[in-house]
Amino acid sequence: PDPTDPVDGYYLSLQNGGFYSTSGVEGEITYRPSQYNMYKFWFNKAKDLDLGQKNMEQAFLLNSPEKTPDNALGVMGSCEINQFRLSTMGFYIDRLNWDNSSETVNPYFRLDANVSRTFSIAGQIKATIKLGGQSLTGSYNEYSDQFEVDPHYYVSAKMEEFQMPRGLAKNEQKQRHAVPLRQSGR
Repeated sequence: PDPTDPVDGYYLSLQNGGFYSTSGVEGEITYRPSQYNMYKFWFNKAKDLDLGQKNMEQAFLLNSPEKTPDNALGVMGSCEINQFRLSTMGFYIDRLNWDNSSETVNPYFRLDANVSRTFSIAGQIKATIKLGGQSLTGSYNEYSDQFEVDPHYYVSAKMEEFQMPRGLAKNEQKQRHAVPLRQSGR
């Protein structure tokens, strides 16, 4: 029979079965000493078990451990120093297998950071300038050897106008809501 010809009466049965479980502990600690400063730490310690069965014409068992990284942790901080905001985040991911494939993702550490300053222009425009970088520790493979994440650097500018709409100044608002008195014909 020809498996590509549906009229030939041949069919292919694909089945998936089995189970997958993950167990472990995760947590997060946040410290916020002021409105403008925040620090966070998070962690994950896990173990996984995959006893999946895939059937393609004949059954075989596929055991793909380490779909979940055994260890993952991260830190994040944001603080204001002399009118500049500094934000940084770093995280570590243990080795894992991606999506039931033979692709193994090696452990990696990633560090992102940016510095920004917000200021006023003529009292009516709020402007923010930001300089940042992602993956400052270098390139790493996130999903497979074919997907490499390289460092990126950027500059951004944002402007917001805080001008009161015309006609809403206090004097104009009072005049607009004044109701004229009714005059009688006498």
